[in-house]
Amino acid sequence: STSKRKREEWIQIDEHKRAPVWLHYEFWLLKGEDGKLDTKYAFCKYCREHKYKASSGYGTSNASIHLKSCQAYLKFVAENPHSGAVFNQKVFIRLFAEAIMFHSYSLSIVEHEKLRVMLSYLQPQVQHVSRNTILKYCVKEHEILKATLHSKLDSIDSRICFTCDCWSTITKHGYLTITAHYVDNEWVLRSRILNFRYFPPPHKGHDIYAFVLGLLKEWGLESKTFSLTVDNASSNDVMITLLKSDIHSSSPLPCDGKFFHVRCCAHILNLIVQSGMQTIDVSVDKLRQLVLYIDASDIRKCKFDQCVKEMNVDFVGKLQYDVCTRWNSTYKMIKRCLEARKAIDLFATRESNFDYGLSTNEWEVVEFVCKFLEPFNDITTLFSGSDYPTANLYLLHVVAIEKWLVLAHNHNVPSIQLMCQSMMEKYEKYWSDHAIILSVAVVLDLRFKLKFVKGLYSMLYVPSEVDVRVRKVYDAMVELYDFYRSSSSQTIPLPSQSYSNRSHSASSYSSHQFSTADFMNDFFSSNSSCG
Repeated sequence: STSKRKREEWIQIDEHKRAPVWLHYEFWLLKGEDGKLDTKYAFCKYCREHKYKASSGYGTSNASIHLKSCQAYLKFVAENPHSGAVFNQKVFIRLFAEAIMFHSYSLSIVEHEKLRVMLSYLQPQVQHVSRNTILKYCVKEHEILKATLHSKLDSIDSRICFTCDCWSTITKHGYLTITAHYVDNEWVLRSRILNFRYFPPPHKGHDIYAFVLGLLKEWGLESKTFSLTVDNASSNDVMITLLKSDIHSSSPLPCDGKFFHVRCCAHILNLIVQSGMQTIDVSVDKLRQLVLYIDASDIRKCKFDQCVKEMNVDFVGKLQYDVCTRWNSTYKMIKRCLEARKAIDLFATRESNFDYGLSTNEWEVVEFVCKFLEPFNDITTLFSGSDYPTANLYLLHVVAIEKWLVLAHNHNVPSIQLMCQSMMEKYEKYWSDHAIILSVAVVLDLRFKLKFVKGLYSMLYVPSEVDVRVRKVYDAMVELYDFYRSSSSQTIPLPSQSYSNRSHSASSYSSHQFSTADFMNDFFSSNSSCG
């Protein structure tokens, strides 16, 4: 037998096996006396003593069992905790799929040649996959995440508020998104996109209704629905009517669905400002043409930059022109031009073919328009927030907008008065009767309560109208309370007083006790100088 072992010849080979355990073994082929290659063996990389047959058909059990007792391997892992980690191809593909979904990478990234070279350098054992393979993993990961979210939504005790929006891509393909907003069992506000689906035409009310109802049934959330927020398209009004009737018939909505339909505040605000933009002053139009003129030529850009340096203006970057579909881009354009006013005036004096220079009076009008639009820009940003509650911010800022329009309407420039008049008409169309459910949210905010609501209404209406509106808010709160009390398994005490018997007298809402109202009045009075 000794002479036989001497005659044995071993040849090491490069073998790539899928099982992670084989990463700890080297593969050798035994060459027999006749010169032919015989059985393939796997030798432990650490102890170099144990070998196992690794030909096709042999399993991995013996190799795995050996590592658990191999002292050399266990010592290596203890001394090198990170080096002992085993590369797992499935984990790699899953993490790659998560990165693609999180960063919105193209699926073809897995086939990029240089990326594959880098991955092979980092991990020689990696096996590259095609875009079809990574797509399967993305779909599988999506199903896992969807099942997890489905389980969480089933377990929560609160009602869910939905937002729904339809939009079209640049290629005219329609999509519909449904987002769920809820408070989980740990009292943390959550927002989760439930569906982002291709929505083929037609996009009429009945079609949107059928599509949205199907998505809600897919998640099984009809019985937990509280409200649905949409924009002001007429097709959405039809959809809301049909959807509310369908859901309420199968699972009663709170207060018979009185608060089911919520109009998007950011969209209404956009409509209000857009109506004013249509009548905007000629000075702003000249400013727009000015920006386009400078931006149309690299030579003009260089001349303008030189004017900025000579005037020592605190202006960094470039001028920004507006987009017709985004009103706040007009505000940003005006703001940027005001920052570079001195440089623009110098440029106008040096450019012979420049016909868009602004006079002192025109600059004053532009400056007022910028001040006038600034609160709308700030409130739009506030309403569009997703990391904090926004329902409790509604009433305060809607009242601020109305007060702001009334003050600005007294401006002595006719074009400004016309702009404010147009915006006020749009305001009256959508916000003349403030959304009750959003006013209730203000009362539930511990910083404000019912006094705050009455104080805000006092800025706009006569006392008799104030009492009527506050009464509506209080009645809505009682109705909601009664609904949740009747549907709750816990015993909740009844309110001890009705609104009419509350101890708050009319004098308790006076301005000297209502500090927030004082602040709002100071704010408006400090800005009334613009008019």
